[in-house]
Amino acid sequence: MIKRTSGGVKMKKKIIGILLAVTLTVSQAGIVVYAEDVTWEDEFTQMDEADESETPEADVAWDGESEISETEDDEEQVEVTEEDTEAGVEETNTETEESPVSEEESLFSDGVGELFSSGDTIVYDADEMEPFKSRTLKEVADEYAKARYAGATYSNSDSSTWYQEPCSTSAPYAAGVLTQDTHTAMTAMTNFYRWLSGLNSLKNSSTHSDSLQVQALVRNFEFSHWVSDSSKPADMSDEMWNAGAPCRHNILARGYTPQGAITGWMNEGYSLRSQSWDTTGHRYALIEASLSDVQYGFSGGIAIGAGVASGNTSDLPFSAFPAPGYMPSRLVSPSSSAWSVRINKNTLKIADSTKVTAVITNLNTGNSYECTKENGKLRVSGVEIDMVQPSDYSGSRYTDSYRVQITGLQDAATGSEAQISYTTRFADITEEMPSYVTSVTADAREYVIYKTMDNIESIKKVAAILPKQVWATAESGKKIRVSVKGEWEINEADKCFVNSADPSGLPENITDKNHLLDEVKVPYKISDDYYDSYNTLYISPQKVKEGENIELGVYRTNISTDTSQIYKLTAKEDGTYSAVKKYDSSESPEFDKEASDASVYSATHIYKKSGVTLDDAGEYISVYYSSSSQSRIYVCRATKTLEVEHTHTWDEGKITKASTCTKKGTKTFTCTVCGKTRNQEVSVVAHKFTTWKTTTAATALASAKQTHKCSTCGKTETRNYGNKLKPSIKVNISSILLKTSQKTTLLRVSGLAKGDSIVSWKSSNTNIAKVYGRSNGTCTIQAGTRSGKAIITIALRSGLKKNITVTVQKTTVKTTKITGVATSLKLKRNQKATLKPVLQPLTSGEKITYKSSNTKIAIVNSKGQITARSKGTATITVTSGRKSVRCKVIVN
Repeated sequence: MIKRTSGGVKMKKKIIGILLAVTLTVSQAGIVVYAEDVTWEDEFTQMDEADESETPEADVAWDGESEISETEDDEEQVEVTEEDTEAGVEETNTETEESPVSEEESLFSDGVGELFSSGDTIVYDADEMEPFKSRTLKEVADEYAKARYAGATYSNSDSSTWYQEPCSTSAPYAAGVLTQDTHTAMTAMTNFYRWLSGLNSLKNSSTHSDSLQVQALVRNFEFSHWVSDSSKPADMSDEMWNAGAPCRHNILARGYTPQGAITGWMNEGYSLRSQSWDTTGHRYALIEASLSDVQYGFSGGIAIGAGVASGNTSDLPFSAFPAPGYMPSRLVSPSSSAWSVRINKNTLKIADSTKVTAVITNLNTGNSYECTKENGKLRVSGVEIDMVQPSDYSGSRYTDSYRVQITGLQDAATGSEAQISYTTRFADITEEMPSYVTSVTADAREYVIYKTMDNIESIKKVAAILPKQVWATAESGKKIRVSVKGEWEINEADKCFVNSADPSGLPENITDKNHLLDEVKVPYKISDDYYDSYNTLYISPQKVKEGENIELGVYRTNISTDTSQIYKLTAKEDGTYSAVKKYDSSESPEFDKEASDASVYSATHIYKKSGVTLDDAGEYISVYYSSSSQSRIYVCRATKTLEVEHTHTWDEGKITKASTCTKKGTKTFTCTVCGKTRNQEVSVVAHKFTTWKTTTAATALASAKQTHKCSTCGKTETRNYGNKLKPSIKVNISSILLKTSQKTTLLRVSGLAKGDSIVSWKSSNTNIAKVYGRSNGTCTIQAGTRSGKAIITIALRSGLKKNITVTVQKTTVKTTKITGVATSLKLKRNQKATLKPVLQPLTSGEKITYKSSNTKIAIVNSKGQITARSKGTATITVTSGRKSVRCKVIVN
């Protein structure tokens, strides 16, 4: 029974037909996807736990046409209750509650989308409708990525992320509890297909249901909506079996991942292999327009779903799958997925299903075919039109664009003929789809190294031949070549080579959120297998002269392999090695296939090298493997070294270390053929001195100092240059006359040569006169109380001496002469001038007096300062003792 939740009106549906999938044969199976068809990355991934002999299957518990009374309000929510469903099953065991959606219900609102008239026919073309008209491939890729990664902790490839509480399909049995992220992932993928079809998202996310989980668990033992009690495991409780055996669901699948089951349910309807129709009920249990709530369960290998509410509407005139616009080719199974359309009964009608014709045209090739009920390629059921899908796909995917035109319809509003048109453009979204790195691998899965090479030095040589790029595989399936960051390192404990890859090599839409590029490992195996001891490299001969020929051979114990390579090794300063591939059986002209095939067991790959050069000299290592897988790369048991004799041709040489005046230099000669070098000693060079430069001038004590410097080595030499300066001395008084006890400071010494100085002042008779001299040339002479003469001697550092005679008398020293007074002066009124007479001798003890002849004209004070007072002439008389001089002052 179905109960209206808001109006209280109960309705009863009559099930017209029920399709079951109980075997893998194509009869009334819900959906059968053959193992060879499961090639869409992991959109259809089977469970790791599933038996390899099984293939993913799906089944629907309702299909075909059904009847339902008109509802009071098409927008009211309808849901299936467990009680009503159980009652229906228990009553007849041939009926079960359908999805809460019927083709006869109002699936769409009254909108009609984009249409145009062509004659008397109204055409509804999705290519002119939103959202299909403006939808881009990147938008489709982005939406798919959002759905695929919607559950933060859910991983399609890791079953440990699916369960909050694990399930168990053996005693003790447990249905398990899915994580909410698993429910979110399943709902998100459902919403993606709805978005792709232009429909509204479900209003509710799937959440945990004890009922759906136990139903899924039970159907691990019998894959059917209605299970027989005979399938019950003997060690399972009746309570658990009875809780899960009733059919309280709509759709069923096995062999998928939780999210992969959504895509599996979408791909059904027609088998190109058996040319037989199948149900599309699973598909529309997910993308029927009015659905608003679908709940899921998953246990063991069984996915299960139940539509529980229909509260959505759509204003599109129809929906289609595969959808109009860009359609990810990875999401459609060409061998099993019929193409279908559901019409909006408010917009379109099917008056006569025999008149409905669909024409599908491959726009890339121009080929088209017609689908009708008469030719068996069209199926009409209520508001649904199913078409046999195109068979012109390549491999396992569609790659072209197709135009679909469906005629024979009727416009609901006008009764006019109507037509549906749309274009589906299949595209690979791998390049556009945002994703993240899930694995990083090198071309080689394992290096097999015989035990004779089991030492760190040999393994470093193997590390040198590892690839400089690795493969980063995204969750989307995209594979990217990424460069490694540095040299491969060796992890002896884990027996692997380790490197990191550069994330800058990833395209913008691929991230390394799990940091898998941080550590890339390539394992190696140390083999003690007897047969691996024959994995050898030979060079014959190993010592040759330039221009001669050699033969190299790689013996392959595993003769099923087809590729060998030989690398030349070069030791590096840091103790590691670099390698250059020199020979490759798949591309090198030196590879002699005929000789190789003629070798014993055809096991030796033979290379013939003509005209060996010095560049060929060095150490070699070889490997061989199968080009189809490179799962194992076999390394030779020992490296080989080729020696090439060579006569050097030296160039003219180049100074690599310049000689100096004190050290010898180096000249390096290089062989123009091989590049080898040899060194020759270069003699020291003579000094190149600059001109002499005086650094210290001559003095009375020393001659001048000169230096010069070598411009090559910087050596400096110093010498004395020229003579000392001639000593000299000057005094301002040659003799001094003093009265007893008189003191004078009048004596001054000057005119010393540069560098000279006074070292002493001495009196010959200190009773007559004492002298107190200073180094600055001044002195004080003090006469004694006795009269007489004394000699004052001034001695210089240079040795020069000067004598001054001092005469001491009892009487005052008389002035003998007055000098230094001008004979006349011209002044202006009030102008001043000072007379500065000099007495002879300087030590005269007589005072100087000044007198004006006319004080009205000019006056003079005791210090000899004259002041002009009025116009006229006056005479100033300067007197000392008996001596006097006159100065005529003219005032203007």
